[in-house]
Amino acid sequence: MRLKLVLLLAGALFLALTGFAFGSLPFIPGAEHSDAVVSHWPAALYWRQSLVADETFPLWRETIMAGAPFAANPLNKTAYPFQWLALLLPAAEHLDLLIIVHGLLAGAGMYCWARGLGLVPGAAAVSALSYALGPRLIAHTAAGHLDLVYALAWLPWWMLTVKTLVDAPRMRAADGLGAALAASLMMLADLRLSLFGLGAGAIYALWLAISSGSTRRLARLLPVGALTLLLTISVTVPLIGWGPYLNRGALTAEEAGLYSLEPAQLIGLILAPGGGAVETLTSVGVPVLALALMSAMAYRRRLLLWFVLLALALIYGLGLNSLVWRAFTDLFPPLLWFRVPARAWVLAALIAPLLAGY
Repeated sequence: MRLKLVLLLAGALFLALTGFAFGSLPFIPGAEHSDAVVSHWPAALYWRQSLVADETFPLWRETIMAGAPFAANPLNKTAYPFQWLALLLPAAEHLDLLIIVHGLLAGAGMYCWARGLGLVPGAAAVSALSYALGPRLIAHTAAGHLDLVYALAWLPWWMLTVKTLVDAPRMRAADGLGAALAASLMMLADLRLSLFGLGAGAIYALWLAISSGSTRRLARLLPVGALTLLLTISVTVPLIGWGPYLNRGALTAEEAGLYSLEPAQLIGLILAPGGGAVETLTSVGVPVLALALMSAMAYRRRLLLWFVLLALALIYGLGLNSLVWRAFTDLFPPLLWFRVPARAWVLAALIAPLLAGY
């Protein structure tokens, strides 16, 4: 109980020191705009007005771009359960509450996952704080990329449920339901980040199954996948239907490769940049990096999977600067829809805090 109280107080102190004020919206200092203001706040306001004042479910919004789909746009999150809290609070306060809630979810998820991996409470707390208050998650919050923040909050929960599902001697309905819920909430929060989250979870499941000597356990992912598709059908089906009309389908590799990591940007692991795009931020925090490197030296074989995932994240994140990314997109053109290859580096933002706990 004392440890949990310390974690909560640390989070509250961080919010206070960074100028968080309930009813305001996050901005990067000196920035001219924030996605929270130009995208998420109008969506939450229109969502609330439609349901409360007009008593209608908003399928279409006529106030922008000469009219555009509203419910079918995943960024508006009409299918995301937490978005319904906008019915109880004004739009700005609603978004601020979700920032706090998802910060807590991110830390709690990392804590539970680290404990499930055998880390003692103090070490798990290091991982939890390092993740929830890490540079990447905080930077996305400041830029108003709230959809990414929400999805990042569910990422450690997804990894935890994958471990629980595959490690169990027998498949339990509760384990399958937990994995499907975590995957669904991550997808409903942000489909783009889910590409990397689901991919990492699949590789994690394969590693666990091989380690247990029973690859048949991978079959447990089939009902989880089916249930996940069912729970996210309100987003995926409209998106597929609107697919032919979306400009993302016509993106070239050069356009989709916007915000590819540059090899030189890896110096940001040690010397965090004073500006630049959030998407290409490589910093995980120098103390976290130092602890992670100590773990790498002490537990090389035990942590091999995470080194492999880090390498894959880097190769994909290099985007146009990597022949591998070009080959991937040639083989699977739908990958161009996801754009911003550097977003794969969110896996480093997940793994480095975990290694720091070790």
